[in-house]
Amino acid sequence: MSIGKNLRILRINSKKTLREQSETFGVSLNTVYRWEHDLAEPRKSTLRKIAAFYGVSLSWLFSEDNDKDFDRNQKDIDNLMQI
Repeated sequence: MSIGKNLRILRINSKKTLREQSETFGVSLNTVYRWEHDLAEPRKSTLRKIAAFYGVSLSWLFSEDNDKDFDRNQKDIDNLMQI
């Protein structure tokens, strides 16, 4: 999995649109699109902001197996919300 896919996972699971994501991080809509499609990468300072905003590590953003971990964690969160 690429950094772009990881960014997309975070955005979709937080129910943000591309526009909302771009406004959150002070970049253009096209920039977020380019990140998610691996046509560009965020600057280091922006990566730190993204990681802090979503509560993930920088290494998580670059990890290859996040889709499996995120899905499992999301199910745990969903189950807790039902209690």
